[in-house]
Amino acid sequence: MTTSRDFYEPCYQYLWSSPPTYDRMTEEKYAQLMHCIATEKPTGFTDMEYLEMPYEMKAWHGSAVRSGFMDILLQDLELEGAPRLKTLKLHLFGDSEYSYNWNDTDERGQRFMRQLKRISQAKPFNEFSLEVLMELDCTLKPNLDISHIDFYKLTKFTGKEDVNQKGRPSDVLPFLIEVLSQAPNLKEVRFYWGDLLASSEILRSYWDLIVKLQDIILNLEKVELFCNLGVFMHPSYLLLPPNNCKKVAYSGVFSPSWWRHFAAYPFIAVEHMSLFSVGCNMHDEIFVIFEDEGGNKKMSLGESGKREDTSKILLEPLSMSGLKWFDMSAKSAFQGAGRFGTWPANTVKRVLEANRYLTTACIKNLAIETAGRVEKALREEEEFELAHLADDLPVAFTPQLDLQREKARGSLRREEEAEKARQDDPGSVSDDDEKYAFEEGPEDWVFSRTGKYYGS
Repeated sequence: MTTSRDFYEPCYQYLWSSPPTYDRMTEEKYAQLMHCIATEKPTGFTDMEYLEMPYEMKAWHGSAVRSGFMDILLQDLELEGAPRLKTLKLHLFGDSEYSYNWNDTDERGQRFMRQLKRISQAKPFNEFSLEVLMELDCTLKPNLDISHIDFYKLTKFTGKEDVNQKGRPSDVLPFLIEVLSQAPNLKEVRFYWGDLLASSEILRSYWDLIVKLQDIILNLEKVELFCNLGVFMHPSYLLLPPNNCKKVAYSGVFSPSWWRHFAAYPFIAVEHMSLFSVGCNMHDEIFVIFEDEGGNKKMSLGESGKREDTSKILLEPLSMSGLKWFDMSAKSAFQGAGRFGTWPANTVKRVLEANRYLTTACIKNLAIETAGRVEKALREEEEFELAHLADDLPVAFTPQLDLQREKARGSLRREEEAEKARQDDPGSVSDDDEKYAFEEGPEDWVFSRTGKYYGS
């Protein structure tokens, strides 16, 4: 099909070139595609190596079904079996307000899922992989028979929670336990949780399920990459990566208790860590860390703690000592616009003390990020942070810190001059004059007087 010019227009934009954008096919485009299939008589899907079922194809209704395309795909899969298929990627979303509904209760839908499982099971493990992107929503499980999915071949799993609506733990936790316990060959695990903060009572109510899920994750021996973005259950709970995982990313609202647990945990196999923290001032949950009979570190709930501000605490020396790369920029965690996070003031110092194998590029990056925090603390007159951010840092940090201090002084002088000019002549200074650009490594940033950072 990819060699036919007749298939270029309906397929290239929507099917071949841009799966990551998940542009949905229109009725008109499906009609074009079906006309091409009828006139060109393609040989089917015998050479197909990659099959991705995105949003508009996952339910047995809509344009893909009405046009007849899904029936053709199903027929070819049943007749030919996709002998060269190497990767199958499924998007399984529930019936929430913000998503489409996966419903394989239709007879053809069940046939389709069973055929995909037969194809998966017929392939040797080293010749086939399954990737699943799944919405962590309570409406998904009733409409999806997970027995139709060969989780043994699952290599990449992404669980996404609605950004505006957290799933019920009574649905989400058992579902994740059921799925991940059947996936011993996972290599990449990503969680995207919503940012809505739950009550700390949620930890006490579902503690046994949380511990069970954590144990399953710890024992996923083949996982190389683990991302936990957003708030899992509560800001004080640190969801640990698999024991052998080398690359880890965290981002979200982290409480002082989260940071203390982070400092105490060894992360034995982790070599690359990206971390972006939005601080919080809240009543914390206290976790008690202890060793079981086998010498493994475990954690249990203690009493609720006092209210603390993340930026006003200091970390104990870190147990993590094998890092080759560590950064704390939003760009690294979200792969989007960068901004400064909130972390304990001596975090960088503790990372450098404990990890002797950090690369030169990593240290330079940490210097830039620390300098940005120093500049921000100077502006906001945060005495505690200023006293500890640059405390006992390597000489390599000095040029960046001095540069940011000078820029902060210059910016403050300009603000004072602008304020004086406004008082002398209220119409002489525009709002745009209140923003001052400065470079932060390879990125440009703009600081506004409200204390927020924006990518320019």
